[in-house]
Amino acid sequence: MVENATKLETTHQRIHEIRMHFEVLLRDAQIDTYRKGLAGVGDEAALRAQLEERQKQIADDFAFVAA
Repeated sequence: MVENATKLETTHQRIHEIRMHFEVLLRDAQIDTYRKGLAGVGDEAALRAQLEERQKQIADDFAFVAA
């Protein structure tokens, strides 16, 4: 039998781990964009638009998972 406090703490820890995973995905998207910019792949406006789209998708995915 698991106490309610322990059960809630475990759930809280898991959502924290999931949040950290999504933060890593956001960071990786930024790094990928910066690398493409340094390599001269695409123009700055297009790269920025792609990054914003990817960040929105990651945020939407996290909102779905966290709900």
